[in-house]
Amino acid sequence: MVFRERNIHPELLLFDLGNALPLPHEPDLKSDFILDVQAKIRPNAILFNRLEYLRRQQVGAWSTSHRGQELPYVLSNVLASVDTANLVKEKVTGKGWVAMGYTQPISSTEPLESLSNDLLRKWSKSLIGHEKDERILLFSGRDSELRKITDSGLFTTVISANTGTWEALPGAEDRRHEERLKRVALPPVYMVPLAGQGLLRGGKLQTEEAPSLAALLANAPQKQRIPQSPEWLREGKVITWLDPVSADGSSAVDEIYGAYTKAARDQFLKSASIRSEQLKDSQFAGAQACSTCHAQIYQYYLKSKHAHALRTLEDKNKHEDPECVTCHVLGANEAGGFVNSDLSPQFANVQCENCHGARLKHARDPYRYRSTSKPDKTLCSRCHNQQHSPKFDFGVYWPKIEHKGI
Repeated sequence: MVFRERNIHPELLLFDLGNALPLPHEPDLKSDFILDVQAKIRPNAILFNRLEYLRRQQVGAWSTSHRGQELPYVLSNVLASVDTANLVKEKVTGKGWVAMGYTQPISSTEPLESLSNDLLRKWSKSLIGHEKDERILLFSGRDSELRKITDSGLFTTVISANTGTWEALPGAEDRRHEERLKRVALPPVYMVPLAGQGLLRGGKLQTEEAPSLAALLANAPQKQRIPQSPEWLREGKVITWLDPVSADGSSAVDEIYGAYTKAARDQFLKSASIRSEQLKDSQFAGAQACSTCHAQIYQYYLKSKHAHALRTLEDKNKHEDPECVTCHVLGANEAGGFVNSDLSPQFANVQCENCHGARLKHARDPYRYRSTSKPDKTLCSRCHNQQHSPKFDFGVYWPKIEHKGI
């Protein structure tokens, strides 16, 4: 999408609000690949936000090994700190524009300066000579800080990071209520969509939409007016929501994505060699074992999509990506669970024990070990969340797999 837009608007300015790296509890595998993608896309400025700050060592290591591809990180409230200040700039400039950045400090031990009159005065001095330029602030902080900044009049445009929590998952609801992305009224400040599910448009791009890829390839770009706009912003379109159709055809980052897929597979295979040792002590029985006493339920299960869950990953060549496999097999994150299709085919796909818990003891002695876990909506939402299953409706989906009374 970005490369298409640049074909139409070579002067396009692209800003990244950060928080692009894995969450603190997530493995670090993706970090280098995400940074590679950002370097390929070439934003004009990237806010050094919370997740970048928390993974500053990884960012520093990437920067050291990629001399000449330095990412344009901006952070205008960083104090002198060896491990952070050398990764960021106070401001990033270009023809007719200057961008600065603010990330709210969480604790007093961080080398980040809180918003104050002294900080605003320092910014004012830094902006001398840019009076006629577009002065942009990339912002991540509290509403009270945001109001103080807008009241100062230092910036012509303020773009806010999304205030959603890191654990919040994007869904269709955000698209139905775009007004949620408007933080303060005067002057208007907009938040970027949560988790990169859309592009926030500004300037001329609020009233123009990228033509199709086919039109670009035909050398006949046509700027399309958006006939309708949200009621809360009558001057034009604010957001381009990214859907699978946005990724049709080849992409400038396909090679990077391919390298990530290989790295994920290598990690999966390494994990499999360790997990295979745990199979001998597995507490899982597998759905086939359940079929002995629950034959009718088992046949009902075989007709469900759960019984073929791993195949959907195989069709996409994602069956050896640890992050994807978790929701498509039995016990992927538990000792004695699925290892791979060769070593543990009995645990492939979503099975009875995904919902009812490990039942090997019950399968061997059903009269002695009778108790079973009863699934609920919360259990389903671990995998059928807004990000991976945005159309999931418990009331619609549950009857498709419910087997009470069978």
